[in-house]
Amino acid sequence: MKYTKKKGLILSNPYDDIEIKVNGCKPPNNPKDESRVYFPEEKEKLFRQLNKRLMQMPYETDAYVVFLLFKLGLRIGEAVALKWSDIDWEAREIHIHRIESRVEDENGKLKVAICEYTKKKSLAGDRYLPLSDYEINLFQTVKRNNEEEGYLDGDFIFCDKEGRTKIREVDNCIRAQCRHAGIEVKSAHDIRRTVASEMRRKKVAIEDIQWYLGHNDEATTRTYILNNQGKQKTSRQIVNALSEMNGSDVLMSTQKCRNEKSPEAL
Repeated sequence: MKYTKKKGLILSNPYDDIEIKVNGCKPPNNPKDESRVYFPEEKEKLFRQLNKRLMQMPYETDAYVVFLLFKLGLRIGEAVALKWSDIDWEAREIHIHRIESRVEDENGKLKVAICEYTKKKSLAGDRYLPLSDYEINLFQTVKRNNEEEGYLDGDFIFCDKEGRTKIREVDNCIRAQCRHAGIEVKSAHDIRRTVASEMRRKKVAIEDIQWYLGHNDEATTRTYILNNQGKQKTSRQIVNALSEMNGSDVLMSTQKCRNEKSPEAL
């Protein structure tokens, strides 16, 4: 209504004289942590299922994209837009600077296209990520598969007999393989959160995670860092961390007596 009045489409805004108690507006609850990251056991089950699929279909391009997402934490659109020219084999790094998106054509209709920028044309999205032996081997395997199967679509890394691999194809692969693995279906963006959470658990600095994910600000990165260990493991870690805070000798003596009188002790 404010916007309509500002544009001169109405003479007055009836809400100007209404007081709204914003404290009474309850924000929606965020999804639980466990629905937004892959727990270690889920990740391992998914990996086993993907490897099983590759044993049956060794040229399954989508599976390699999923494995790469778990290493580089890319947006799914960034992964399917990668080109061989983005890899500096000598420096062992890859340049992330384009994305698959939906843009308007000359008729105003949305179509899938590769854009020479990352999400929201963010400068932070343009980044060079280091490659370990694992990623180097993955790319070399994909390159060999492409040559053997005749997969080609310009300079794009991930493609199949139909051409460049699309976001939709990888997303369908993730969801299908989650179901086959017997785990909760989670998304490619949940992989990004899992990567961020694991990096933070391993004491990587927030600003480095922010750079790695291509975020504009630290606040966004912090929303990606969740508990990806599971409630039981977290509880054990807390109990162990506080084990040296046991201060009462009386409690310790009582527990010792109980242990001595227990049937197991006899």
